Amino acid sequence: MDGSGRADGHFEVRHENGSGTMFFDTAHYAAPRGDYQVFEDARGGQWYAVRGEASVEHKPVYENGKLVYDGENVRSVSVETVRYKQTPARFEEPKPRKNFGSKPPRRKR
Repeated sequence: MDGSGRADGHFEVRHENGSGTMFFDTAHYAAPRGDYQVFEDARGGQWYAVRGEASVEHKPVYENGKLVYDGENVRSVSVETVRYKQTPARFEEPKPRKNFGSKPPRRKR
């Protein structure tokens, strides 16, 4: 389990088969598109659960801030990760409303 994003309203659980599930707090995030489930924790908070598939990414190798080459090709390492098809969007902080002044309503004739 990776709880490093818990303060931001999300955390990830990795499964033995390499896949994972990302949980997002419903108070901080809008409902995701696609398939998801909603779970409730012991305190009554609700979480969106989005499933991800096991994946392998190839990341380039750097040495002293520069890419390392094997001949003409960039050297890379394979890193196991989880790929999520969709993730929900975080709610924005409320912005102050502009004051345009109050106008009387139009009268119908």
